[in-house]
Amino acid sequence: MSKEISELQFSLHYASETDSEKNTSIILTTNIHTADGETQQLTQLICTTSPAGKKQYRIGLQKISDAGDTLLVAIESYWRKNTQESCVYLLEKAKQFIQGHLQQTNTWISMYGLVIVSNASLEEQLPEGLLKALKVSIPA
Repeated sequence: MSKEISELQFSLHYASETDSEKNTSIILTTNIHTADGETQQLTQLICTTSPAGKKQYRIGLQKISDAGDTLLVAIESYWRKNTQESCVYLLEKAKQFIQGHLQQTNTWISMYGLVIVSNASLEEQLPEGLLKALKVSIPA
């Protein structure tokens, strides 16, 4: 049976690395999960910047708990089809967190990196384009 958007939560993690050629990659891990933390859909969106400043956007790891669940498949497909737009949107969320909310009492590292968003509603955190694709009314 397909999950309802209201049954799921969103978490976002930020990590970065630099390879031997000095390319810097930012790895944004989105985790769509149940209230008890069971991952339903996970995607790593990667933005790599070359030393010359050229950006490349791609999908890394993707997992889905039920490939027959239309909501989860729609979310996974959106990340793939809108990788650059999604990276820019999620990077802005990470930037806002780092610039205004980084404190000792609310900063956590998970196995996917710095926790930017934890256990939030999908309606509040997913990109507007994805919510429209899911035909969800966008909060004011």
